[in-house]
Formats: sequence, C-alpha cells, structure tokens
Amino acid sequence: MALMKEAMSKKDYDRKEQGLPPLKVVKTSRPEPEKPIIKNEITMKDITDGFTVELESAKKRPIRNEDGVIFIGYDVVVVLHPVSKKKGKEDDVASKILEGWMLEGEFLTLVRTYSKQIDRQVIHG
Repeated sequence: MALMKEAMSKKDYDRKEQGLPPLKVVKTSRPEPEKPIIKNEITMKDITDGFTVELESAKKRPIRNEDGVIFIGYDVVVVLHPVSKKKGKEDDVASKILEGWMLEGEFLTLVRTYSKQIDRQVIHG
C-alpha cells in the first residue's frame, strides 16, 4: 500500500520515467489577516526616552477580528516616571500612565527592553 508521501501526479510520474526531476510545487500565498479595531492600543513608540518604566499590571487577553482570527495581546497599565537630569532637583514633568491593549510581540519587546525595571510578578497569562 502506497503512503501519501509517495503518491505523485501523472505529470510527475511521466517526468520521473523520462529521468527528469519533478515539477516544483507552487505555494499559495496567504494574505495577512486584518488587525481588529482596538481603542487604546499601546506600542513601543508610545514609551519615550527620559522615563523609567514601571509595569503595574499585565493580563493576557486575546481579541478576534471580523474574520475570527485571534490576536494575542495583554491589557497593560504602564507608569512612566521622569528621570531627573540633575541630582537633588526634581523636574516639573509629571508621571504618565499608559493604559490599554498591547500586541504580544510589542509586549515581549517591552519586557525584554526594560527587564531590569519591570517586576515580572505582575504579568498574568
């Protein structure tokens, strides 16, 4: 009994009989799925320099788009504290709070980039 890997088309069989290599398989390209509409999406561009990053909470929450494709991400609360340029003197800049949904790739980049400043115990997945 022939296995499915050994099965070949009539054209490939004829080519093999003639001593020619089989025809190359044409791969069908899949279009990229559309991102779902997200109100408060946070990216790494939103986290600017001159701030220390404190991750208050992160909870995994997948979101589906209209076609039913799942996008994995995290609901995060990030606090950005300003870094003072001179010792003993505080800047007038207030802390920023970023609250929203972050795509998993962006979130992992955030954790990797600011690994010394982030407490990993607040990540719930």
